[in-house]
Amino acid sequence: MLKKNKLLISKARMMSISVIGILYAFYYSYSYGVSYNLFMLFTLGITLYMYLILLFNFKRVNITYFFPIIFVVFISIINGIFRGNTIDPIIISHSLILPFVLSSIEYEGIDNYKMYIPCCLITIGIVIIQLYFSVYDNFNSNTLGFILYMGGSFSFLWFKSSRNKVWPMLYLVVFLILMFKTDCRNAMVVTIATLLLLVLSDKVFYKINNFRIIYISALIFTIITPILISFIFNNPILSKFINEFIGYFSNKSYGMDLRIGYYSMILTKLESFNILEKMFGMGINTGSGHNLWFQGLFVYGYIGTIIIYIYYIKIFETASRLYIKTKDPIVLGCFIALVGNILLQCVDEYLICNPTCVVIPFLMMGMINSKAQIYKKNLKGE
Repeated sequence: MLKKNKLLISKARMMSISVIGILYAFYYSYSYGVSYNLFMLFTLGITLYMYLILLFNFKRVNITYFFPIIFVVFISIINGIFRGNTIDPIIISHSLILPFVLSSIEYEGIDNYKMYIPCCLITIGIVIIQLYFSVYDNFNSNTLGFILYMGGSFSFLWFKSSRNKVWPMLYLVVFLILMFKTDCRNAMVVTIATLLLLVLSDKVFYKINNFRIIYISALIFTIITPILISFIFNNPILSKFINEFIGYFSNKSYGMDLRIGYYSMILTKLESFNILEKMFGMGINTGSGHNLWFQGLFVYGYIGTIIIYIYYIKIFETASRLYIKTKDPIVLGCFIALVGNILLQCVDEYLICNPTCVVIPFLMMGMINSKAQIYKKNLKGE
């Protein structure tokens, strides 16, 4: 009989789970637009794995935050039943349950930066193959940018942990160049922003208020971005400046005016919801909101979306306090990478309500919570 750690249930090697995570995210995303049967196979696999771990490791799950999230999932399933769709709420629940599931695993080699290098190299390998050989036809350029950011952001942990900065710096240069090549404007801007955070002195992060300014700003941006975009592109001077700036690193000269019209349509639809729909959402994913806040309101309503935002705050707060106490470079790397994932949700969405499970951001959330649990046990002398 296989041991639980062989099945990546109670224990997992950091190298193995990070590599599996990025490969799974890539092929899962690819299958979504290619083969429904293949997509459902991936969906069944991640669902069984997720609930199997939850069954075995439930005692390690943080009940305080788990039950509010389960409440959100439960309401969405009930909502789906009334709308004749029970599959969709279960599929999109991955993004809410996986952070807890991955928090319950003990990661072997989590403090060894060498464990993250294979994932980093495989990520750029996948992107290079797709960019220059187009092995996977019609693979969305934005999705490719997101995959590159997610897998490549493990280099943040490598950079912060390694004494020799030459190799991680070289990787980051290649990472940045490839991000330009993907032509994903959103991921390009976010990559630059997170690299700036990465090269800041560690002393900047010795104060919790600096952490809070960073992550609260990122979360607020996901809420106000539609308003900012509408303001900017309705102003001829600002619109010209932004388009010229974007033109330096993107061949795309379209989309923003369409995005404004799209946000206007979304707001109109949200306003048409009755009181229950505004409180609890539709329960099912009826389309991409291209924004974390809007997508949450559509599917989970104001109550569910606020609970999800509170959970994100909890994760960021855990990382902040843990780093201040331990000066753990892995925690700081995860924090910066997750800030980037949140910023990517300003004009796109994959963290919640997305049928293709991206895994890597949830893995980093799990790593932070797992490290926090270990720290508490060590304090108690267990």
